Amino acid sequence: MVADLANDERDAERVQHRERLLALMEANPGCNREQLAGLSGLPVSRIGPLLGLEAGRLVVTYQREETFAGEDVLAALRAAAEAVGEPLSHAKYDGVSQAVGGPSSVRIIQRFGTWRNACQAAGVQAGSASQRVYQRRWTEEDALGWVARYLRSDDARGTFADFDRWARANPGAPSANTVRNMFGSWSAAKRSALRIG
Repeated sequence: MVADLANDERDAERVQHRERLLALMEANPGCNREQLAGLSGLPVSRIGPLLGLEAGRLVVTYQREETFAGEDVLAALRAAAEAVGEPLSHAKYDGVSQAVGGPSSVRIIQRFGTWRNACQAAGVQAGSASQRVYQRRWTEEDALGWVARYLRSDDARGTFADFDRWARANPGAPSANTVRNMFGSWSAAKRSALRIG
C-alpha cells in the first residue's frame, strides 16, 4: 500500500514534469535538451526519458555543424591548388579537401553554381569544367513546410535518417540531403521548421 502510494506520487510528478517540458517546448520551438534543462531546472539526463518520442521529434540535437565562411572556402581552394597544382579539378581538390580543411567539391559547386565560378573567385585556374548547375526545385519555405509536416507526423523520430525514409515515401518531398544542403545542417532545418510548425 505504501509502495503503491509512492509509485503514484512518482508517476504524478513525471506527468507534471512532462507537461511542463511540453509547454516549454511549445513556447521555445527548436530548443535543445540543454536549453530545456536550463528552463525547467531539471537535469539534462531526465529530459529524454520524460519526453520519450517527443524528445527525438521536437527537440533539436546539436551536432557538429561544418559551416564554411566564403573566405574559408576560397582559402581551401587556394591551398589545394598549391598542394596539387593547377589547373585544379574538383577530383584533384576532393583528394586533398580534408587535408586543407575545406568542404567537398559538391558543396562548393552548390554554393558557387559551378566549379569554374568557385575557382575564379579564389583566383585559381579551374580544371575540367563541371557542366552541372544546381537548380533548386524547392524554395526554403517549401522545404521547411515539408520538414514541419514530417515533424507533425505521428511516427516521426526527428532524425535525419528518419526524415530521409519519410521523404522517400511522400512524393514531392525534398530529400533529406537537399534539406541539409539548403540549411547547412539537419539541426538548422529542424529548428527553423519547429519555429513555423
